[in-house]
Amino acid sequence: HLLKADSLPGGKAIATMHQGPRARLQETDSAIDEWMKAEGKRPTDDQRWYVFMNRPDQVPEAELMTAIIQPIE
Repeated sequence: HLLKADSLPGGKAIATMHQGPRARLQETDSAIDEWMKAEGKRPTDDQRWYVFMNRPDQVPEAELMTAIIQPIE
C-alpha cells in the first residue's frame, strides 16, 4: 500500500455520524444529499470522507460508528 502525506482543504462542510453496519452507509449518504438539496447547498467536489471510529472486531455491527464529512460550497 502506498501512503502519502497530504492536507485536506479548509472551508465549509457537513459532518454527521452514521451508526450501524457499513453496508448501510448509503442510507446516510442519501440523507446528506437530500439535506443539501433542501438547504440549497452544493458539494465542492465528488469527495466525501469517511472516518471509521471503531471496528467490527471491537463492537457489534449495530454499534459501529462512522463519521461522514462532505465539503460544501
